[in-house]
Amino acid sequence: MKYDPFDEGSKIFLKVFEEFKDKNLSEVTEARNLFKKLIECTEGWVIVDFLDSGNWDCLKSVEIDEEEGYLFMHWDDYPSTTFDVYKPTTTSLLIHYQDIYLNYEENLPFACIRGYAIKEHEILKYFKKKELDARHIKEDKQNFCSIYKIDREKFFEECYCYNTPIYSILIIPKDVAGSANDSQKILFTYNFLTCRNNIVAPFNSLLKDELDEHEICAKANTIRRIFEMVLKIECCFLGENAYKFKVEDYSFDFKKEYSDQTLGDLIKIIRPAKDEREIQMLNKIRDLSNELSHDSGKKVTKMKGIELARLAFDYVEKLQKKIV
Repeated sequence: MKYDPFDEGSKIFLKVFEEFKDKNLSEVTEARNLFKKLIECTEGWVIVDFLDSGNWDCLKSVEIDEEEGYLFMHWDDYPSTTFDVYKPTTTSLLIHYQDIYLNYEENLPFACIRGYAIKEHEILKYFKKKELDARHIKEDKQNFCSIYKIDREKFFEECYCYNTPIYSILIIPKDVAGSANDSQKILFTYNFLTCRNNIVAPFNSLLKDELDEHEICAKANTIRRIFEMVLKIECCFLGENAYKFKVEDYSFDFKKEYSDQTLGDLIKIIRPAKDEREIQMLNKIRDLSNELSHDSGKKVTKMKGIELARLAFDYVEKLQKKIV
C-alpha cells in the first residue's frame, strides 16, 4: 500500500524507522541508507528544520564520504541545464556524522541528527581537495554554522556546515509539521535531555562506588565536559529566545569555534541572562570543576564530586523547564 507523504507521512516514517530499528545508526552508511529509503518512500516530501529556526520543505538526495565520515543532504536536485549568463544556486548541508535519534511516537515520529565539531580550516581543506575555488562566505556564530560557496561549473552550491556535536537537524513528516518554533523546542528538549542523561552515570558512580582520587577527578572531568556542552546549547537557546528573557540587546554569539570554548568563556557569555542565584550556582560549578579537573593541589573528596554532579544535574533540569 502506498501512502501519501502529505497526508500520511507519519505512517511512512514509522514504516521506514522499523526497518532500521536494529541497525547501527552511528555508522554513516546506515544513515545514508535510512535517508535514501525515506526519500524514496516520500518522494522527498519531508520537513527539515534547524536549531536556528531555518527550514527546508523537502529533501531531494543524500550522499556520504565514507572515508571521511561526512554526510551531505541536498535540498534540491542539481540543475541539468547549463546557463550562459546566469548560474542557479543549489543548497546543501554537511555534517561530520555522529548519530541519529529516531522517535517512534505515532503522532510525532521524527529523526534528530548530530555530527561532530569541525573547524573552518578543516572544512576548507576538505572542499579544496576537489574544489579549489571553494570559499567561506558567512558564519552564524550563534548556532555554530558556517556557509561555503562552491562553483560546480553548471551551478553554484551553497553548503551549510553544522559543525557541532549538538542535535541541530530535525526531520519530520509533512502531516504533523507545525511551526519552526515547535521543531526548535523538540531539538532543545532532546539536547538538554541527552546532556542530563549523560551526567547520570558519573553521578551514580560518585554516589555508589568506592573511588580513589584519580577516579573522582576523572568523573568530575566528564561532568565538566558535559556541562560545557550544556552551556553551548544554552547559548544557542538564549540567542534564539532572547526576547523572552529580556536580553534583546545582548549578543550570545561565540567568539571562538566550538572546540575552543571553555567553561569560563561560556559563563561570561550567558551571565547577562542570569539572576544572582544562578550566577552563584554557575560560579560554584566552575570552581569545583577547576579544582577537580586540574592539578589544584587541594584535597580531592567524593563529596566535592557529588556536589558538582548534583549542581550540574539540577542546572540542566531547570533549563528543560524553560523550554515552553
